[in-house]
Amino acid sequence: MVFLAAGEYGRRYGTTPESELIVTTGVAGDATVTTVRGRYGQTTDFLWFTVTGHRVDYASDTKGYGRLMEAVKTGVPLTVGVSTKRETLFPRQGWVPIYSLSIGTEPLLTYHDTVTKGYRGSNAPFIVGGVFTAI
Repeated sequence: MVFLAAGEYGRRYGTTPESELIVTTGVAGDATVTTVRGRYGQTTDFLWFTVTGHRVDYASDTKGYGRLMEAVKTGVPLTVGVSTKRETLFPRQGWVPIYSLSIGTEPLLTYHDTVTKGYRGSNAPFIVGGVFTAI
């Protein structure tokens, strides 16, 4: 039952509607890169940066990472759409999810792409919950 409740919470509250995003423009500051090693030895870099007080990250395996890295280095203004709502059962610590991103006037990440490919919730809680319910 707990798995079903967690899955339902993620389905209903896991994504902020586009109309409720905070959209802000500014030069990225406080930029850092962290590297995460995967289970099979592959690595992914995460660019962490702040735009007008909102701390976000962008993974190196995401479209346009190199262009974003160059924009951050050269001080090109970025426009980000972020959510400050609680979207998961576990609270975030010091960062907010990014839904849209433009470098200058060029869109790099759109809300549509994020919700259909990037922040889609897992069906695992429903599957596990269904199995336990059936048993």
